[in-house]
Amino acid sequence: MGKSTKTAQKSAAKSATVSKGKKEATKTEKKPAAPVDSFGSRIGSDHAIANAMLSKKVPVTMKEIVAKTGGKTMYNHINFLIREKKLVKKTKDGYLLA
Repeated sequence: MGKSTKTAQKSAAKSATVSKGKKEATKTEKKPAAPVDSFGSRIGSDHAIANAMLSKKVPVTMKEIVAKTGGKTMYNHINFLIREKKLVKKTKDGYLLA
């Protein structure tokens, strides 16, 4: 037997063992989407708490939002609602729903 025959036998043996060791692809189940509020924030998050405080008639100040959300300011979130989604407007008294 020549070298080429031995290497051919070795490569055939390797490919046979590789094909035996392959596992079937398992399907992963997707987790159900987390419930969100009407603004698109996850229920129970600080953003959802801030969203729930907003109304069309009574302005809400950032101090009130910070007190309700456990000391976290929501300037970025409120500005997103003002500029991107156009759902909130800022007044001299606080923030109102548009």
